[in-house]
Amino acid sequence: MKATLTGWLRGSCFAALCLLLAACGGGSNKANEVKAELDSAEGAIAAYQYAIMNLDEAVAEQVFAPENREYLMGNLRENKRKAAVDKVSFKVEVGQAFEVKQGIVVAEVTYTTLDSDGKPKGTPIKRWCAWVKESDGMWRFNFTAAEEYRLLRAQQDAPPANEAPAANEAPAANGG
Repeated sequence: MKATLTGWLRGSCFAALCLLLAACGGGSNKANEVKAELDSAEGAIAAYQYAIMNLDEAVAEQVFAPENREYLMGNLRENKRKAAVDKVSFKVEVGQAFEVKQGIVVAEVTYTTLDSDGKPKGTPIKRWCAWVKESDGMWRFNFTAAEEYRLLRAQQDAPPANEAPAANEAPAANGG
């Protein structure tokens, strides 16, 4: 899955995504309804990237996991409001995605705020994100799973509290 996700997210996938997302939903009276392709992790990652970069509530509503949707939609709407006032946009770069266990894919995502000239404003933010295959077979961004993965990585990266530094390492700043 690693090579497939990485290759798919690079190159001209954004143009293909735009075409994919432009398709109207069937059976709806709404002329501009967008249907995100969530039947694969790749599709869900691309939909998430599109939704955040474009502050697209219709796509975000589909790609956010139900358990986190209300909270995340509130954040998206607040970011949309701030973007309009501050005249900024967002760039979202998804690193190499990989499956950490069956039905859960993670990737490090970099969020960059861009000024009205398209130049970076402030320091980019890097976060681990997770997409989970839901019981309906669709993949969705899951904030809870992402937080759990971040905590697990932090625990794995931290040295044990009583471990002495190696001979070529400086002692920890906290004296331990």
